[in-house]
Amino acid sequence: MVIAWRSYSISRHALRLTIQDYSEKKLPISPYLIYALTFVFDEVKHCAFAISYTNQSTAPESLASIELELEYVDEEGILGRAISSPVSLVSPPHMTVDFKKLQIPLNLGPKATESGWVVFRIPSSSNRKFHANAYRVRGRTSDGKKVDIETFLMRHITDEE
Repeated sequence: MVIAWRSYSISRHALRLTIQDYSEKKLPISPYLIYALTFVFDEVKHCAFAISYTNQSTAPESLASIELELEYVDEEGILGRAISSPVSLVSPPHMTVDFKKLQIPLNLGPKATESGWVVFRIPSSSNRKFHANAYRVRGRTSDGKKVDIETFLMRHITDEE
């Protein structure tokens, strides 16, 4: 009886450790917005985000894609949503010294953090003016999970600053 109880106790402890290890491998990637700004480059409006991504899992994870989802209201009061992909040839002003460009796909090791900037072209229309309400940087992991970060205010940088 003592041997059976000892065996049960050891196997129960091993099961708890296995469950804990499994749950730690499924922890998400958490984003943190460091800085966000808009600027004009070649007469086209862009926005740049300095973001830190932390893999909380004990297993490697990667962001397969990143896109900008822009919620706006046009001059007639109609709500809309536009999606933009990252622009690789444009560098944000005042960010290239402190941060490096995030390379997509972004591969994160276990419990690792990667910080950098990503630039998007803000969609525009020649026949409609609109006001942006929210800027959402939406990442997708290799297994399809969403990693979102959102801001409602953006600092605008001009060439003089």
